[in-house]
Amino acid sequence: MKSELDDSKLMSLTQVFGMRPSRLKLIADAVRIAGLSDTHTLLEVGCGSGVAAVFLSQEYGCNVVGIDSSERMIALAARQAEAEKLAYNVKFLVADAANLPFPDSIFDTIICEAVFSTIVDKERAAKEFRRVLRSGGKLLILDFVLRKEIKKELQSQVSFLPCLARTRHLEGYIRLFEQVGFQNSYIEDYPQEVKRTGWWIAYTSGSWVKLFANPSAQSDCGSKEILDVDSLIETCQRFSKEAELGYALIALTKP
Repeated sequence: MKSELDDSKLMSLTQVFGMRPSRLKLIADAVRIAGLSDTHTLLEVGCGSGVAAVFLSQEYGCNVVGIDSSERMIALAARQAEAEKLAYNVKFLVADAANLPFPDSIFDTIICEAVFSTIVDKERAAKEFRRVLRSGGKLLILDFVLRKEIKKELQSQVSFLPCLARTRHLEGYIRLFEQVGFQNSYIEDYPQEVKRTGWWIAYTSGSWVKLFANPSAQSDCGSKEILDVDSLIETCQRFSKEAELGYALIALTKP
């Protein structure tokens, strides 16, 4: 039987990224901070194809709601939950992180893995996260962070990858969340995750060149026209080096 990875060249960059082996371990480490249990209701922002949401419900017995802006990803996620007989415990819907379709104070935990960096209106999304969390609830952000100041011109050159073009410094994220009312920030650094991610994407796709030569992959990155592959890869490498791109967990509490 063919594995899902056998068809990786036909998959989107988002799907390949979401399947990386380290992802579920990082998420499991994060939710332990929140004391996740079968009494909790968790919101996953940017759930993609639903792999993490299904894992969390199976592992901890909690109810999970996953949202994503992509109708295609939500359809995949719903099929995944149904196949695992979790359709009652895990729900998926198309929604905007900056305009959540939920009442106030409904979730015990929110987790957002490598998605917050892509959001345009981060301030509004952070306010929405606080609104829908219960008092004492945990916000768990796992994402790319910048370690050094870089020129705006260079960051604008990676606009085809929103997770790079819109990411911020770790201190900037903490300041943003504290300004909207979150407290007790806790940080864990994962210095090897960027390299692991690069290796995984290259491995599953054959190479970065093969991946980005695929028009669907470039479209998945938000590109409106086919880009020169060599130039694209060179720009990514330069950005990562000059910005000292990192990956970290930011955990915060709603008072």
